Amino acid sequence: VLRILNKMVLTIQPTTAAEKSSSGTSNKNKKTSSSSASAAGLRPTTHVFNAALNACAFSRYDINAKMDAFVITVAILVMLQQYVTADEVTYGTVLRACSNLLPKSDPRRDDLVHKVFSKARQEGHVSDMVLTQLKFAASAPMLQELVGIDKDLEVTMDDLPKEWTRKAKRPRRRNMNRW
Repeated sequence: VLRILNKMVLTIQPTTAAEKSSSGTSNKNKKTSSSSASAAGLRPTTHVFNAALNACAFSRYDINAKMDAFVITVAILVMLQQYVTADEVTYGTVLRACSNLLPKSDPRRDDLVHKVFSKARQEGHVSDMVLTQLKFAASAPMLQELVGIDKDLEVTMDDLPKEWTRKAKRPRRRNMNRW
């Protein structure tokens, strides 16, 4: 996955307005290598990292493969911080990786869940997705500590302090009066 992520620099975004405007011109026969992309000031997007995290989060093999996927998840998080800022999808996907890859008995699980949710809260990226994945990943005492709710209670981002959700995208509400 890390090799693929390094090669995914091909799906990069320009980092300046000038590069954005020039990137729209004649890319038909251009092949970009990661070194030339790097030299041109291009960077992988949050979407690229989130896709790699998602691939790790849904590893479904034996415990050894899951541990490998967990190690890769942590490596991707470290790499992500060098290029982009995490968003609510990043935090929700990492929480999902914790619930899918680490056994409930693993002491690292609650520790990582605490760190990830605290960072999402601090950065204002607590969304409904993050809350849903938190309920899967956190033990009952950890959930009580972080959000102050029991696992059986429903809570949405509207129930949380605005500081926790200030950057999170609000879910679209359907207009029920429209045909």
